Amino acid sequence: MNKRECINALLALIEKESARWIRTWIQCLVPPAISITLYFLIFGHIIGSNIGNMNGIPYLSYLLPGLVMLPIITNSYGNVVHSIFVSKMLHHIEELWVSPMSTFLIVLGYQFGGILRGIVTGIIVLSIGIICSKATIIHPIITVFTMFSCAALFSLIGMINGIMAKTFDDSTIITTFILTPLIYLGGVFYSLDRLPKIWHTISQFNPIYYIVELFRYATIGNFMNDSYYKLLGVIWSLIIIAFFICWGILNSGKWTKP
Repeated sequence: MNKRECINALLALIEKESARWIRTWIQCLVPPAISITLYFLIFGHIIGSNIGNMNGIPYLSYLLPGLVMLPIITNSYGNVVHSIFVSKMLHHIEELWVSPMSTFLIVLGYQFGGILRGIVTGIIVLSIGIICSKATIIHPIITVFTMFSCAALFSLIGMINGIMAKTFDDSTIITTFILTPLIYLGGVFYSLDRLPKIWHTISQFNPIYYIVELFRYATIGNFMNDSYYKLLGVIWSLIIIAFFICWGILNSGKWTKP
């Protein structure tokens, strides 16, 4: 395939992956908007009024970055894991194997389908969050870049799960046993400084912690426990590793059959 054909093939796969959730936008985009409103009402206004400030930041503003990252994580991950798993079960994925598309383009296509859904959901949730918390975006470019990075990472994690899943229950393993604990230990609702020492140390290996911290820097300002470059380095190192894991698994062909 020449360069133009590669671009057209990639765009076609991205369009296919995006069309699926756009057709069902009520089920895909409305629930996160409702959930974030309830989170702000319950955790922000009701519970937050008793908490006061978190590390000198109004709790409602402190809560905003984590609550925006949550739907980005779940939607980018869920879009790819569901698409890959269903394609395997219904044998749609064989169409890609017989096409001249490279494995690299296939991974990119599925990934960007998840990224687009994650970012669109994130923008909706962020808009509601700004209205509820009256927060301002200090670093707009870093805000968008962090949303993109978060969606890119968890799209790939969803791809790994979708490729390796043999049953529907297998496709929910990472959500139940990995994503949920990581979210609760990622500093979404609290500062890690308030955790016991052992859990604080464990949370340092949590990728969601670095994503939330970076997004908190973008929205609040200079509030970070780690340097900006360290956060970026950790996130993009994980993205590169996850990408090549997906590429390697697809190339092997071992897990691509239901």
